[in-house]
Amino acid sequence: MSNEQFKIFRDEVVLTLKEFDKSLMFDHKQQWSDISQHVSRNIMPTINRH
Repeated sequence: MSNEQFKIFRDEVVLTLKEFDKSLMFDHKQQWSDISQHVSRNIMPTINRH
């Protein structure tokens, strides 16, 4: 994935997450290792329900 593709993907993810409850938000500037558990346990199940 090129840098430009990654930026577009990241922006789309952030826009999608903004539609969900604030408790599902995270600091996208953190390292993936710091947020992956939150994403796996909270965000992915919510996305799957929609």
